[in-house]
Amino acid sequence: MNPIVYDEVDHALKTEIPECADWTPVPMYMTIANMVAKVTGRVFVGEGLCRSPEYLDNAINYAVDVHEAQVEVKQMNPLLRPFLAPRLESVRRLRRREASAAHFFQPLVQARLDAEKSGDPDWRAPDDMLSVLMRKSEGRGIVTAAEMAKIQLGIIFAAVHTTSESMTHMYVHPNPLLI
Repeated sequence: MNPIVYDEVDHALKTEIPECADWTPVPMYMTIANMVAKVTGRVFVGEGLCRSPEYLDNAINYAVDVHEAQVEVKQMNPLLRPFLAPRLESVRRLRRREASAAHFFQPLVQARLDAEKSGDPDWRAPDDMLSVLMRKSEGRGIVTAAEMAKIQLGIIFAAVHTTSESMTHMYVHPNPLLI
């Protein structure tokens, strides 16, 4: 995986922090979030999808949507949550993001399922986390694009935002004893 990760880090650096002739302000959190989403996306779903603007938008903003929905739902009476929470705009936005992710995962998941069923002896599953998840999920009967999208969103949530938070926090507080 090292050459793959190196290639994607190199590409992410060139696109997110291009060379410039003078001092240029860089919004650190979003720049790092974009870079991490691209690099982890390459490992998670492969080269074809990891640079897609739609994929990157979902990868980065899913956490924001989850947080907003969580805050609003927690403010509700627990007995009313099952009835009222689905009506919240933040929860609807979260569900739309999940549906969007399922939509762009659909062709990828279907193509891999079809290739596997074809019996082609030369076909090899791509070396990414989606292939691992699909292989592990087969026996459980959960290999739909929607299910794979939700799993991927959860993994991406953890990877992108924990890394971005850590890096920007370290940028602001270079002394690790103050963390």
